[in-house]
Amino acid sequence: AIDAFVEVRGLVVALGDFKPEVLNEALKQGYLNFSKTAKFTNPISLGRIIFLSDTLAQLYALDPPTGYRFAFIYIRQLAIHLRNAIVAKRAPNDQDK
Repeated sequence: AIDAFVEVRGLVVALGDFKPEVLNEALKQGYLNFSKTAKFTNPISLGRIIFLSDTLAQLYALDPPTGYRFAFIYIRQLAIHLRNAIVAKRAPNDQDK
């Protein structure tokens, strides 16, 4: 996993200035991989989740304006999911009244 991160980061640094889509794809796929891994947390997977969060933070820090744009989108998406979960949880309680 560390070797893969080093390779991806190297590609992004080398090609990022010439091909911004390389950075965009790395940020997108990195977040998707992180969210899949972090979905089910347990003591065994915690080390991997921490490693992924650290490496993802390094990728996002390579180009702060692009990282901010992606982070804003994903935080907004998380807020929508949380709101929908809260509304879905309240719906059965509202029917009881």
